[in-house]
Amino acid sequence: MKYLSIFIALWMAAVSFAACGNDDVEDPTFGTNDKEVTRPNWQKPSNLHYSSMTVIIDQQALPADVEPSKDDLLGAFVNDQCRGVIAPVEDIDELYRFYLVVLATTDDVNNADVKVELRYYNDKEKRIYTSRPFSFEYDGRLGSITKSFVPTWKSTN
Repeated sequence: MKYLSIFIALWMAAVSFAACGNDDVEDPTFGTNDKEVTRPNWQKPSNLHYSSMTVIIDQQALPADVEPSKDDLLGAFVNDQCRGVIAPVEDIDELYRFYLVVLATTDDVNNADVKVELRYYNDKEKRIYTSRPFSFEYDGRLGSITKSFVPTWKSTN
């Protein structure tokens, strides 16, 4: 049952890639954008060859005092280029979880220093939070259903 849940989660992540790309939202800097923003239209590029890694984050790993909703988004960016985006899934234990597949180009995989930055859009607050970058791991997985990956969210100070 455990493997079926993981398979279903990864399948949902793979088929629900929304777009990541140019949008009308001001690009957030380290931390959060204090202005109210509209829902981003992030689009991943479709013309590149990819490798991937998986990141699993539950609502307890989100920035402090943030109330998640089904309309939130979590995007992964490499050099400001969107490499994956997903909305949360409400699991049986009534926690919101993000099952994010992060894509990388062949050039990225050959570069040992590819940094991935997460951007979390909170629909209720209309704000975008950013994480500190972490290294891309070819065929890697950060987090699991029982133990979420906990990114270091950049300070809003």
